Amino acid sequence: MRKRWLPDPEAVWTDEDARKVLAAWKRTTEPLATFARENGLGANRLYWWKKRLGGEQAPSMLELVPARVTGGEEVSVVVRIANNVSIEIAKASPRLIAELIGELTRAGA
Repeated sequence: MRKRWLPDPEAVWTDEDARKVLAAWKRTTEPLATFARENGLGANRLYWWKKRLGGEQAPSMLELVPARVTGGEEVSVVVRIANNVSIEIAKASPRLIAELIGELTRAGA
């Protein structure tokens, strides 16, 4: 079933429409064909857009705010990512925070 935020599969898509869909797919671990089927989209269309946009990177929704953790003590941290998702950790070491930010950056969250 197609999600409401996805562009109409029957309409002509803009580059921005395609980037939005491809970015949503990249946030999953699903194969492109599975993502397409589960969202009521044509897999061939997504493959075409992926090829057309080539090496373009979909705009990242990740924005890191500069911060410095000093000392070795554990601190509380809240990480806010796309779609109003927050990750709150009551006691996090500077190492855990750095690893979390590294993983989010690589995943393009």
